[in-house]
Amino acid sequence: MAKCKRTCKRNLRLEARWRALLARYPKSGLSVRAFCARQRVKECGFYTWRRTLRLRDQEQAAALSFVPVVQSRHEVSGGDDPPPPMTIELRGGRVLRLPMRMPMAQVAELLRAIEGDVGGAA
Repeated sequence: MAKCKRTCKRNLRLEARWRALLARYPKSGLSVRAFCARQRVKECGFYTWRRTLRLRDQEQAAALSFVPVVQSRHEVSGGDDPPPPMTIELRGGRVLRLPMRMPMAQVAELLRAIEGDVGGAA
């Protein structure tokens, strides 16, 4: 497999074939060597594709885990009105509304509890 980042075109058909093959491996109950022999693929190809696809999946998950944050300035109208709530759009179209004065560390902890630690980002 060629060692390139952005200059090589991805062969989606080959990628799909390896994804399917790698998905069958755990169910086979075989060692990697025996599985590769049965599937007529090279063992080094198995390990290369497994690593490559894991990295691609991690990159995609990391790319999806960050969204832009837009903070608008709240202008006080002279009264004791609380600022409008902070609105956070979550995956799947869910919306979370929190007090604007909530500490960011607490917001981050809450988001990790709801969404999980996607992409390892904190």
